[in-house]
Parts: sequence; structure tokens; C-alpha cells
Amino acid sequence: MLQANKQKVVPRMGIAIKICGITNELDLRVICEEGADYFGIVFYEKSPRYVSAPLARHLVKAATGSRTKAVGVTVNSTAEEILRLRDETEITHFQLHGHEPPDLVARLREHGFVVIKAVRIAEGVTRPQWTDYQPDLFLCDTLVSHALGGTGQAWDIGWLPGHFPIEKSFIAGGLTPDNVAQILRAVAPPFGVDVSSGVEFVPGKKDHSKLRAFISQVREHFN
Repeated sequence: MLQANKQKVVPRMGIAIKICGITNELDLRVICEEGADYFGIVFYEKSPRYVSAPLARHLVKAATGSRTKAVGVTVNSTAEEILRLRDETEITHFQLHGHEPPDLVARLREHGFVVIKAVRIAEGVTRPQWTDYQPDLFLCDTLVSHALGGTGQAWDIGWLPGHFPIEKSFIAGGLTPDNVAQILRAVAPPFGVDVSSGVEFVPGKKDHSKLRAFISQVREHFN
């Protein structure tokens, strides 16, 4: 099953909060002030939340001194491309959100990265096959034919495969301030929750009242 990595995912009390699709310093400042654990920077050029490497480096530096760590989100990037992103941005946590092979996960972990592998879930279907991978963490998102993520569409917790390591996983897909507490009560405690479109007013621009409400719901009920 999941193996340890040199650069450890630090065990924590409660449920980690990751706010994905951060594109600007104003949104980042709010999530750092509210004490989110991670913020996601999307390097997939087809995404409306795409961020360039220079802007990503600026955001990483802006979060210095806070508890909030940057996670780079890539889609079908090579090891060399991710190594270059690390050098350009100083990001060491990467979320692989495409159809990356298991050996890429292993290679990145050998280089000291913390690797999150996304799996997309529908009823009776998990893509890719999660048992082929040994990341530091999984991220469970909704399987949608026309998009790789950030759709705001939900999936049923009952669709999780048997023996899936929920305690080593982020739950994502359709989360909002209004439903996150209910969803977390319906499942064994995950490592964390991940939200993007559920706290936005347009793609790439966060609604700060929704951001604060989402973080408050998780912290109040599960930390």
C-alpha cells in the first residue's frame, strides 16, 4: 500500500484543507489568514485557473511565513517538466491530475517530492486504477468525460472502492460551504478536503465569504 517518503507529509490532528485554483495574491492572503493547510496552483494551460511559473513563484514567496503550503497541479507532465517547475517555483508538493503512469509517481518521490495522485470516481469506476500507484496521498475527484477537474460536480461517497485508503486521501468534487460538513459525516475521516469552484464567483477568482465559510465549517466540526 502507501509507502513513506523522505519529505514527509506531516501527520496532523483533524482534516487538512486545500484550496485549489489560486491565481492571485489577494485570494492567497485570505486563505493564509484563515489557516488553510494547502493552496493549489494549476499549471495546466487549458484550465481557466492556469498560472505561469513566474506568477507561481511570486505566490509561493507571498505565502512564506504562513502554515499554508503550495501544491503544483499538473496534467500529464513529464518528470523533467516537473523538476523544472520545482526549480522555477520552489514548489515541492505536486498533484498529478492526468493519466500519469505509476513509475512517474515513484520517480518523483525518489527525487524528494510529496506526490498527490488524483483518481476520478464514478459508480463502479475508478480511473486510473488506484492500486497501481504508491503516492504520498490520493485525491478523489469526480469522473467527468469532458473535463479533468474543477467542474464542481459531485460524486457519491458510496462509490469509493473497498479498502480504499481514505485516511491518505483528499476528498474533492462538488464541495461547498453548504455540504462539506454533511459529506464528511458520511465517510471515515479523510486526510483532507479540496475545493476550487465551490468557493468561486468566477473560475480563478475566489469568493472570500465562501472561502471563510468553507474553512470554518471544516475547522468547527472536524478539528
